[in-house]
Amino acid sequence: MPVTKEGIEVWTGGKRTGRPSEIEPIMGFPAITITLPNQEASCDAIVDTAEGQYLLATVTVNPSFEDRFPKPCDGARQLAEAAMQNLLK
Repeated sequence: MPVTKEGIEVWTGGKRTGRPSEIEPIMGFPAITITLPNQEASCDAIVDTAEGQYLLATVTVNPSFEDRFPKPCDGARQLAEAAMQNLLK
């Protein structure tokens, strides 16, 4: 989902509940993952696409299907990579 009313810094400033972790850039753009306390089955990958804008990719894995899918943050990164490939075409 594209977010166009705020930048990635809202997640790294320490004012939101989510825990940001810097990850390798996606398609050359800075990126982070966000996890929430007590929600290990879900992860957001956020790609800093422009000043005041970012791409948000969220993956939630049903606990009964954990053995069939990547870990949530790995899946969120894969989803963000696919979305960025489409956006940059």
